[in-house]
Amino acid sequence: MMTADSTSNTPREDQYSSLSADQRAGREWIWLALAISVNAILGIGAYLVHFRYPLPRLELLFAWYPLFLAASLPQLAEASVRPFIHRRPRYVKDSIVIKGNHENIARIITGFAQWLLAAGTFIVGLITGYPLHAAICAFFVGLWAYVEGTHQPLGDLSIALRDRQTITLTPKGIYLHFPPPLSCDSPGWQTEVSFAWGDGVYIDCIIGSDLYLLGEKIAPDSSIICSRHLGIPFTGLNALMRHFNEHPEDRILLARQRDSRRGPRSAHKLAQESRMSTKKRILVTLIVAVLAVIAIFPMLPLEYREQIIAILTHPLYYLGLGGW
Repeated sequence: MMTADSTSNTPREDQYSSLSADQRAGREWIWLALAISVNAILGIGAYLVHFRYPLPRLELLFAWYPLFLAASLPQLAEASVRPFIHRRPRYVKDSIVIKGNHENIARIITGFAQWLLAAGTFIVGLITGYPLHAAICAFFVGLWAYVEGTHQPLGDLSIALRDRQTITLTPKGIYLHFPPPLSCDSPGWQTEVSFAWGDGVYIDCIIGSDLYLLGEKIAPDSSIICSRHLGIPFTGLNALMRHFNEHPEDRILLARQRDSRRGPRSAHKLAQESRMSTKKRILVTLIVAVLAVIAIFPMLPLEYREQIIAILTHPLYYLGLGGW
């Protein structure tokens, strides 16, 4: 994509720049929080309405929405934590390799869960005597799964499990490998793209799922790649490309292993960074676990929810220690 500002080698600063794309990705957790909040409100509302005014035809709808959220949770959770988890570079055969994220796996799990939910909703509707309401809910779930999930579940699952995006940096250039497009993806993306550092390639803009590259010797069919699978921020990838384009003397560093003659201070610093990374992973895991519990709680049977609430509000009395 050529624009008036694209002809220069200065980074963009508009809504399509690498920085803006990273900032948008960092706000994906808001959608997850909003979905869980709406789910909690509907769960409480369903309980109050059904308790005061039994409406059997609406029971299916109130039960269907939490299940739909639970089916969509893998993709929502992956998109929410993705900006905060960056892959560590690894030395592989005189090059540095950075693996991509798990976006494809999350999409396939969500797609499978939504297809199962669509089938289960229709079956439950037939059993309970509300086939029309169940058919409407199942239709919308199946339509969403078909458009945003997967058209060919088994074929897409094979791609998600055996192939993954990688970025390979060598003293000669950069090589980007992408998994084949899923059945619901655009077929126009390139899966194998490589550039020499002398080509001066850098990121021009990110529009939707399309990442546009510019350079002095870039072919038109290699200028658009998928933006969803990268394991590092867009600003990080753009900085790497620009740095090694402009500093040929540093390219040899891409083929060197870690220096074994590090001093004790460097080793201590590396240990600190490793501990910080472990703490960050534990924190992200706890956040995802809490969000999952909040999403699943409204779907539990009423007697289980009452027991959980009793334990949380009156633990001593529930355990038979009320005399304390």
